[in-house]
Amino acid sequence: MLVGNPADTISAEAARLRIGLIVLVLRGARGVFGARPGSIAYQVLCQGLVPVAALPSRFRPRGPSVVKAALRALGSTTFL
Repeated sequence: MLVGNPADTISAEAARLRIGLIVLVLRGARGVFGARPGSIAYQVLCQGLVPVAALPSRFRPRGPSVVKAALRALGSTTFL
């Protein structure tokens, strides 16, 4: 378990682990791009330490793998 500001912790841990992509689902988003200032997703997007895919709150994966579903939604045809 990690303790701290959620956005800072997500970004720092992703950078430390050399994660290639952070996938976030925007909950009740209303801004131009979905995330609103002050939201965790917005803060992670603004830090820019790791690429971020922000999926709409209506995103609902239909298979057993959320990651594969997220990558499919982003148009990726190659994934593990």
